[in-house]
Order: sequence, then C-alpha cells, then structure tokens
Amino acid sequence: MKTLNVLLAALLVMGIVDGCNSKTEKNKITQAREEVNMEKSNELGMDMDSLNAEVQSKSIREINKRKVKLIEEGVSAIDLTYKALVAIEDGNKDKAIDLIERGVGKLEVLLARDEDLVLIPIKNSIKTEDFQGDLESIKTIKKAIKKAIEDDYYQVLRDEIAKLGSEVRIETVSIPILTYPDALKLSASFLENNEIDLAKETLQTALNTLVISEKRIPLPILRAESLLEKAKKQDAKDEVKKKEVLTLLENAEYQLTLAEELGYGNRDKKYKELNDAINGIRKSVKADSDSQGLFDDIIEKLSTFKDKIIT
Repeated sequence: MKTLNVLLAALLVMGIVDGCNSKTEKNKITQAREEVNMEKSNELGMDMDSLNAEVQSKSIREINKRKVKLIEEGVSAIDLTYKALVAIEDGNKDKAIDLIERGVGKLEVLLARDEDLVLIPIKNSIKTEDFQGDLESIKTIKKAIKKAIEDDYYQVLRDEIAKLGSEVRIETVSIPILTYPDALKLSASFLENNEIDLAKETLQTALNTLVISEKRIPLPILRAESLLEKAKKQDAKDEVKKKEVLTLLENAEYQLTLAEELGYGNRDKKYKELNDAINGIRKSVKADSDSQGLFDDIIEKLSTFKDKIIT
C-alpha cells in the first residue's frame, strides 16, 4: 500500500492523475513544463570540492536536526523479541517467556511515563540518492513514465520513478505501542499453552508491523542555499568578482529549477518567487548596487521553503 501511495503521489505531481483540475488548467501546466529548458552553466562560480563539502556539512546539520531521538526501552524491547524467537527455535520455552515478559515490561514503563505515546523510535538510517542528470534527462524519464503507464508496464514505471530523486533520506523505524505489547502478551500465552508455532508466528507478525517513516532533504535545495551563501560573501565591485557572483546566481537558479522538476514541493508560486528574487539580485549586482539585503531575504525565504517541503 505504501508503494502504491508513493507511485500515486508521483503521478499527481506530474499531472497524469488529475480529477480536480479542468482540462484548460491541465493544458497550461503541461505547456509550462514543456517550456522548461534551462541550460546548465558550464561554470560553477566556486570550486566543486568546496561546494560538495558545504552541501555535505549542510546535510549533516539537517540530519542531526531532523532525525528522531531513539528510545532505549524500545530498542531493548525489540532486542528481547529477537532473542525470544531464538529461544523458541532452541526449544527453550521458559527462557522465551521470560524474554517476552521483560520486553512487555520495557514498553509498559514507557506507557506509564507517557500515556499519549503512539510510536517508539528504535532505529534511524540515512540514505543518499544524488540525481546525476540534467533537465533534459528528467524530460526523458518523464516520457518513459508516461509510456510505461500507457503500456501497463508497472514495474518499469516503478524503476523510472525511482530515478527522480536527489535527496538525503532519513528513515525511522518505530514500534506501534498500541499493538506491539499485546502481540507479545499473546505470544507468551501461546507458549504457556505449548502452542509453539502460534507463539513464533505471533512474534514474527509483530516485528512485521514496525512502522517506517521518512523525511527527505532535497540536495538541489541544499546546493542552491550553498551557492547563494557563497555569492553573498563575494565582493562584486570589480568585473571578475561580479562575473563570479552572476555565475553563482545562475547555478542557484538552475538547482531550484531542478528541484521543482524533480517534484520537491508543489508547483506553486514559491519557486517563481525564489527565481524572481534571484533575478532581482542579478539586476542589483549588474547595477553595482548594495545587494546584501536582497541576499538575506532570499536565503531566509529558501530556508523557510526547505523546512516546509521536508516536514
């Protein structure tokens, strides 16, 4: 079901599934997307290693800010569950019951501490996917997705959609507190009645009910932030520095366009506002005006936008 929801969401973003908008509105959206053909600059405006290091540093800060704190008692309860399964396999029923009861005790302590608790985080994992293509590559992938839908090639569809990601992904595994303790108690009851297979099956089913949640941090957004921050620090009073700033702005704009085309956030006025702000800074730099306030404004807006699409 989760996979289906992900696929459906992706299709909605691309405008393939649309039960609410009028045909005219869909045509406008399609036309706007087909007009996106911004070329990637041959120059970056800063050292690539420096940009990568800055993005990595930003990624680490975002991970530390957003990953969920693990609850020790929950981690112990899962460990005891696995040990109970081993004890059952070894034919040690009494040991398995003891391990299960200890696991239940850990969870009941948590419930006594917080009766409104719903999920108990027990594991965080970090995965990174970095899209190596350009806007033209995205167009090609989207065409392949549409063709896969037309031909009912849903496995191809899944593979193609998976390519449209450029992100740091935080996955958190949690225990559903409303069901997991009861499953442990039921398993112990089966063991006491010598229904070994049912006890084992109940524990395995309980482990399969662990909840996985995700937070996705778009790498193009982090790159745009880094490029804008670098541009802000530059003194654009001479022509060489001015060119560097303009190049940095061009690349920041490209990264925002890339993020939009990859489907991060909605296709709303926010991306247009950010790109308009970059154009405003570009004009200010060319006119030798003081652009610091404009930089502060767009960096703040981009940070707010990032927080919105991550949460």
